[in-house]
Amino acid sequence: MNVTWHPVPLDFYGQTYQASRILAGIGLHDTETDDLAAPHAAGSWTYELARDGAVHGYVPEADIAYHVKAWGSDPTVNKWRPAWLPLSRPWDASATNCWTLGIELVSSLKYRQQGRPYTLAQYRSLQNLLLELRAKYGPLPLFGHGHVQSDRRDPLWLDWAQVLPVLPEIDALMPLEGASRANPLLGGYAFAERQADGTIHPAADLNAGTGGDADLGAPVRSPADAIVRAVLPWDGHTTGFGNHVWMEAIDGHWLHLCHLHTLACQEGERVARRAMVGTCGKTGNWQWAHTHWEVLYQQPASWTQWPTGWSKDRVLAAYMDPFAYLAATWPDATETGEGLPEMEEPLLNDAELAWKLQADLWGEHFNPAAVDFAIPTRWRAEFRRGNQLGRPVGPETPVPDVPGAVYQEFYGCKVIVYRDSENRTSLVG
Repeated sequence: MNVTWHPVPLDFYGQTYQASRILAGIGLHDTETDDLAAPHAAGSWTYELARDGAVHGYVPEADIAYHVKAWGSDPTVNKWRPAWLPLSRPWDASATNCWTLGIELVSSLKYRQQGRPYTLAQYRSLQNLLLELRAKYGPLPLFGHGHVQSDRRDPLWLDWAQVLPVLPEIDALMPLEGASRANPLLGGYAFAERQADGTIHPAADLNAGTGGDADLGAPVRSPADAIVRAVLPWDGHTTGFGNHVWMEAIDGHWLHLCHLHTLACQEGERVARRAMVGTCGKTGNWQWAHTHWEVLYQQPASWTQWPTGWSKDRVLAAYMDPFAYLAATWPDATETGEGLPEMEEPLLNDAELAWKLQADLWGEHFNPAAVDFAIPTRWRAEFRRGNQLGRPVGPETPVPDVPGAVYQEFYGCKVIVYRDSENRTSLVG
């Protein structure tokens, strides 16, 4: 892919002084400008996709773009911490930015009002860019800026169905096998679509793409490792949800599957991703079989919550696009079957801490037989809070009269690293 690279001032991004870094995810954003935006001290990004599909590069993939505040820099803006995101911060940036790339798409209110928030050329460039990144780093979950940072909503009106084909494994994680994403109207409404009665639809209606009763009795499976919180048989008249199930995913989201023909789970049951929780139906007095699937950021006010009279902004603040949820939660650490993810780094003894710090900082250059660290007490306290020691602020410098040793400077301290396993390290400065 052809990329036009632009110089960016050094204080607009974080240098890692590494040839590459481990990545855990990719964030997608709107520029909120009519044309190309420029990185600045408060924000920068890895790539930007122009309206004509041209790809512009700003921050090298090995370095840290400041594209998301959440998860470390300001807890008040955290909206959701995916299980796959490490809490550790190898560099002086939010944990989000340390482990992800940021991609901006040129879009603004003007284009949304014109009904073309993104161009076909942008979608094609995004697909090609994600394929190239996938070839280098493996499958990475995708998330929108607004999914993780509470004071942001972008990328607004992104059609995730055009993005997900670059992650073919996601098809196997759909709650309804063989469900159509190309034309959800064959089975109901799309996410955030305005219904005939004016209500903003808070879900994706899944069907096999043919409408009618083609899906009647087909297995409906949990889209995440979750705990079943409510199993509600339809009483024939109270709600239009029919037989429906509420589940709390271990990543913190709430999942709602409706119109089930039969129920196959119990309240309080722990269900694994892909476990069957019911079958597709049309209970709730619907004329065709389909699965209504909602994803909420927080627990609903009631098991019958429905956004009657809600504005679209209010719906988007409470509900997440189900297809975006799939992109953001696969691959997911929750599939290991090890239970709820720890929200804090485990306490490590000195030897374990030294090993992890060295491996994080030196990456592929880490040789456990030839490198040792002296860990100051303050470091241990900072690391246990998930902060680590910060990013390096300069390159390695040879130590005079000490063969095989180098200085590595960090914020507030310098560390001597010996390449000779017979020597021990010391802290200076």
